Amino acid sequence: PAVIEFDEVIVILDESRFNRYLKVVFSLQVAENHKGDVESLIEGKKAILKNCLISHLADKSLDDIKGKFGHSRLRREISDYFNQQLFEDGVERIQDILFKELNVQ
Repeated sequence: PAVIEFDEVIVILDESRFNRYLKVVFSLQVAENHKGDVESLIEGKKAILKNCLISHLADKSLDDIKGKFGHSRLRREISDYFNQQLFEDGVERIQDILFKELNVQ
């Protein structure tokens, strides 16, 4: 598999008592033979993808993202969203999301 880097994303989580910030840095795992095409598509839609990702993450609470289950669910949600936005033929070319950083303050 090949890896495509994505921009850092920082949001304020949906917490009522405290302002908590989530910082996410991740890569997208794709098949080597799709890397060039996927990179081009991501570059062309990066602003839209990042904007929607920020909105999606801002609706999350700390409970939504903590632990192994929360991380796995978040990886799947990001992967599903990117696949829907990038590939009109319905074929999922993004195989996984690989977190490099997932920090909450």
